Amino acid sequence: MESIDFEKLTPLYKLEHLRTLLPISFQHGAPLSKRVLHNILPRLTSLRALSLSNYGTVELPDALFIKLKLLRFLDLSQTAIKRLPDSICALYNLETLLLSHCDHLEELPLQMEKLINLHHLDIRNTSFLEMPLHLNKLKNLRVLVGAKFLLGGSSMEDLGELHNLYGSLSILELQNVVDRTEALKGNMKEKKHVDKLSLEWSGSSTADNSQTERAILDGLRPYTNIKELQITGYRGTKFPDWLADPSFLKLVELSLSNCKDCYSLPALGQLPSLRFLYIREMHGIKEVTEEFYGSLSSKKPFNCLENLIFEDMPEWKQWHVL
Repeated sequence: MESIDFEKLTPLYKLEHLRTLLPISFQHGAPLSKRVLHNILPRLTSLRALSLSNYGTVELPDALFIKLKLLRFLDLSQTAIKRLPDSICALYNLETLLLSHCDHLEELPLQMEKLINLHHLDIRNTSFLEMPLHLNKLKNLRVLVGAKFLLGGSSMEDLGELHNLYGSLSILELQNVVDRTEALKGNMKEKKHVDKLSLEWSGSSTADNSQTERAILDGLRPYTNIKELQITGYRGTKFPDWLADPSFLKLVELSLSNCKDCYSLPALGQLPSLRFLYIREMHGIKEVTEEFYGSLSSKKPFNCLENLIFEDMPEWKQWHVL
């Protein structure tokens, strides 16, 4: 139903046995009145499924979910909420919680582990949300989509304990990883359902040991199912060999940016399915050599490449063309 009809519906509070309420807002950001949030929804105590997706909801009342304890499905995606009310932690029967594209969401409640039946959590494209440490306590969580780990708060051990990651995964502040042994604790090779990976180092500091930096990135090698890979701020002078491994049969998009100490590019021509390649802010690159194409005895390099972008490469002087 359209957002305007939400208010006109036969008084919802009389529908005490209503189990599913999935209104559709065709107008993105259409507001929900305080009457709906404070007076109508809390009375629908038999609800099993509720969606407020795409409504212009900024704040949810603290008491909203106290009486909705039978909820199993809750969709708050594409709303403007900044936080979830603590009462959501009382939804012991909740199995699915969708929060994707909540661009303003900053935090999740501290007692999320009380959601003992939560199986599916989607936090894709929540740019301000940091990965809560306590999510690894959700023992029944089977699918976590869009996880973002900020190292220094979370640890590689925390990441390694999550075996249910799906879709996109971002790992930030990688300058806090001290060596390859620590990197391996993330068990990246075991995360078979992650198909979009972002690895990011921040800050302007130079690495003490380039070999250690390369070993760290080597320890972050993902499972070969990966489709999109983004590496930002890497502090080594050379990339590990896995980055050009032809066994990454599904890798179609690769972005290398702000890796300012790197003086060479890997043999990316060997990646059999690569279609989009973006190389930016690589200030240490002075020439692109034949190594970039890979082994000339194998298949035609860059056989599937459609889009190649070099940008902000101030020291680049020469390109060795085949």
